Amino acid sequence: MIPSIHIKNFLTFDSLEIPTLKRINLIGGKNNAGKTSLLEVLLILTSNGENRVLNTILKNRGGLDQGSLTTYEELKHKNSLKKNHKFDGKLLDRQQDFIEWMARGVEREEITNRLYRNLSEDTLDKDIKRILFVLGVQNENEAINKWEDTLEVVKINGLLLTEKHGKYKILNKTSERDLSPSREPNLSYEHFSFVPAYTKLANIEKVWNTIVLTEDEDLVLELIRKVIDPRITKLSIGSLGAKTQIDGKPVSIKTLGEGVSRVLLIIISMVAAKNKYLVIDEIETALHYSAQENLWNTIFEYAEKWNIQVFATTHSRDTIRAFKYACTKYSKNGEIDAQYLRLQKSRAGNFEAIDFDYKNLDQSLDLNLEIR
Repeated sequence: MIPSIHIKNFLTFDSLEIPTLKRINLIGGKNNAGKTSLLEVLLILTSNGENRVLNTILKNRGGLDQGSLTTYEELKHKNSLKKNHKFDGKLLDRQQDFIEWMARGVEREEITNRLYRNLSEDTLDKDIKRILFVLGVQNENEAINKWEDTLEVVKINGLLLTEKHGKYKILNKTSERDLSPSREPNLSYEHFSFVPAYTKLANIEKVWNTIVLTEDEDLVLELIRKVIDPRITKLSIGSLGAKTQIDGKPVSIKTLGEGVSRVLLIIISMVAAKNKYLVIDEIETALHYSAQENLWNTIFEYAEKWNIQVFATTHSRDTIRAFKYACTKYSKNGEIDAQYLRLQKSRAGNFEAIDFDYKNLDQSLDLNLEIR
């Protein structure tokens, strides 16, 4: 699981730190608060900077120029254009800030010297490479025991997008890869399952093709019977449509309503996300409140059972309320591995994430805090 996240110079965010992420994370906030950008960061991180994922994000934003490497400049936060990123023998303050966060409790001078020596000589080529953005995730499984391992002992898994002489790379602490805008945009299901805000047959068919004729096909039917209709016995999905069998008769999923198609996509994506990540944009789209209650109950039950970390955005107060009820139902001794995060700008104009556990969600709902 991703335990925490720190973002610098990516799209909406000049800087955003979320110190604690849980197994199930519902994300709200006003329009332009950065909900979609946060999901995009998560897709990049969980795919370890997969080129096709980056290209898909650019394409969806209308910023992919497959004939120009500088297309990756579109991923930068606009304020980063005002800053000098060249190395001059020292790490600049903005890298210093990130290094300090990476190495909590470690002497600043020592970690700076070691990281600078490691990165500048092995990967960053000292003074001719710019850092466009930094995405960092704290690794709770590592410990700082001794300095012989240098970078490996730092409590961080992170990605840097850099540029050198017009060549763009994704770097982590063990490797670097060239980026190419000509790579076909594609969100594969190797690292995560992604459910967009819209529901199309092509989306359902794509993820279904990773499951059909495997033992996971039975799991899809199990969840469909729980959430949609207990009478369902079969499921068929192809380019001509999605059909199911109810009481022995074939029924088109389309005739059951858009909400059923939405639930079907989320369920199939969840089965495909076992031991991975499930990322859902605007989970409430086309769903009645009663359907959301059943869906959240299923997400809470199977996310833990199948070791899935869930990130979902919402604009809906009903969704937050249904989420809160699921938290109450599945809490143990008053604790639950879930939270609601509200993205917003502080009075100083900085992005921040305010976390609400289920015990104080009622307060936010009673106060009628603005969702959009």
